[in-house]
Amino acid sequence: MFNIEKIVIDGWQTLNKMIPNLMDPVDSDNLWYLRRQASITVAAGTFRNVLVKIDLDTEYPPNAINDIMGLDRVRAPYAVTHIQWFAYGIGEALNMDVDARTGKITAVYELTSTNM
Repeated sequence: MFNIEKIVIDGWQTLNKMIPNLMDPVDSDNLWYLRRQASITVAAGTFRNVLVKIDLDTEYPPNAINDIMGLDRVRAPYAVTHIQWFAYGIGEALNMDVDARTGKITAVYELTSTNM
């Protein structure tokens, strides 16, 4: 069963490098790149201690979002297709889908409120 809390906890231990897709380790076309971000501001507020999960598609070369996210094209030579920001103690604060070929953002989901 998929456990996002476990992925977030494990993610804090595997930063700044590509790792297999933890939801589907057999899927070699989709890798993850995890890193820490000090904070993120969304409609629901500003949250600190953020884990950023970047999905990379090995079938496409880097796109513009790779550059925007500051990914080294040598260390992460594949196209960004999805980005999620997880705020510690809150969960997912922002979610962005990206077209691998064009690098255009195709969908954005943002946390708008919280009871925390």
